[in-house]
Amino acid sequence: RMRPQKLNDLTIRQAHIGKLQRMIDGKSVMNMLFYGRAGTGKTSAARILIKEIDADVYELNGSHNNGDKTMVHGIGDFATTISMDLRPKIVFIDEADGLTKDVQAALRNLIENCSERVRFLLTANDETKLTAAIKSRCIPLCFDPQFGEVEEIVELLAQRYDHALRQEGVQTDTQRVRQIVASRFPDMRGIANALEFEYL
Repeated sequence: RMRPQKLNDLTIRQAHIGKLQRMIDGKSVMNMLFYGRAGTGKTSAARILIKEIDADVYELNGSHNNGDKTMVHGIGDFATTISMDLRPKIVFIDEADGLTKDVQAALRNLIENCSERVRFLLTANDETKLTAAIKSRCIPLCFDPQFGEVEEIVELLAQRYDHALRQEGVQTDTQRVRQIVASRFPDMRGIANALEFEYL
């Protein structure tokens, strides 16, 4: 319940949030690669986009399907059909850096040939494991905090989580919330789990 539910809950730069919001407003996303260390909100961001755009989605986990070429056929079938209710179509591959090079090569062709009908959202903890061909076909967005931003982000998150907990009817210790956020940052998943364990 503590995980990001809307764009402004994310810890990425406001300029990036503005660009994602424009995609939501236009009901169309570009082919995107969200990358950065584990727990920084990449998957949450992708799901927020999908939900806000009300897209028809085909979701896969690259770590679970790393060498399975049948996944490419499934993507191809999804990408080459038209949504019955004319909703935007998105292929969402979480942990795409887990895909083998062979699967990435097949995926590259799909991105190249099907982008008029479907868009691709990829997340990666280690973007260096993705081929240059895949990366060049996606707009990259880094979720790692930038130098000099940490203190400001931690304070913002502490206030946000404290407010969210109080909205749940929980009496919080503001200093303790801030301590948990600071100790786990930038692992947003770890922060959410720790706060839920402590208070919910």
